[in-house]
Amino acid sequence: MKKYIFGLLSLVSLGGLTTCKDEDLSPIPETEDVALFFPQPSPDPSKRSFSLLCAQASVNQLPTRPGCNGQRPVFEFIIPKFEQRSRKIEAVEVYRSYSRISGVDRQPLIGNRILVGTYREFPATVSINSQDAITGLTRVADGGEFAAVRAATNTQQNAIIGNDAILFTFEYITEGGQRVILTPTTKLTLKNAAGTITRTITDIPTGPPTATPYAIEGRFL
Repeated sequence: MKKYIFGLLSLVSLGGLTTCKDEDLSPIPETEDVALFFPQPSPDPSKRSFSLLCAQASVNQLPTRPGCNGQRPVFEFIIPKFEQRSRKIEAVEVYRSYSRISGVDRQPLIGNRILVGTYREFPATVSINSQDAITGLTRVADGGEFAAVRAATNTQQNAIIGNDAILFTFEYITEGGQRVILTPTTKLTLKNAAGTITRTITDIPTGPPTATPYAIEGRFL
């Protein structure tokens, strides 16, 4: 038996989602209700976005960058307490990805995702500084090119521009260790002029759950 539950976001207006269990190949699958929460911005206005100048600065520049006090900016949000449904949520996994708005169609270009942490008590505060947030993430650009966001040396600036964002998405672990797949993932490949694949990045979140109110963004402003 597969220990996965696929969430259908058709019942969001009711404050929950209906799940369908892939069990015994039944033609009429059993359905259950799982709570659905919307992440909330920090009550501290200074932690609702990242300072672009302080996040962009190289390691060597940061101590003297005006307004930074030698510190990276911090983004914070709340996983609220929610009312449990017939299928109880035991934990929420939080993931981070890098998002840049396309100059072609103004749609977000999203890179790979990395686990931030697993939270089991609610409400929960998720807090992360900009340097930790970009570490290991890939920036996708128009044309399918991608590159690391964090600078490789202490003298280089991080590859961040204004209005880029860290995108936070979520998965649920329910009682019995079953997983609610809220955010489908895909992959991107980069090819050279001869059509040969030169690089592939995987685990890229996609679909409606990458947008508010299901997800939350820490934007660089």
